[in-house]
Amino acid sequence: MTLTLDATPTLDEVLVPRQRRMASMRRVVDRLTEAELDRRCGRKPAEPYPDQEYLVRRCLKVVLKEEVEHHRYCVRDLTVLEQAAAAQ
Repeated sequence: MTLTLDATPTLDEVLVPRQRRMASMRRVVDRLTEAELDRRCGRKPAEPYPDQEYLVRRCLKVVLKEEVEHHRYCVRDLTVLEQAAAAQ
């Protein structure tokens, strides 16, 4: 995965793929059963992770926690921007 540090995408250019990923996650989560949540993943998430058992439930919690943190970061920035705009 590479980053283009000088990229300046529009909001729509960012939101379209984001909405696709969100829809994909919703489809996956909607189909999950208790048995599926307790299924062992076939491999570890990435190379620095230790070789151990990873359950779908644990991996999903990580994804959801990251989503919450991204949302908090976004909302924090929006509040700062709104305050700056109101002060002008």
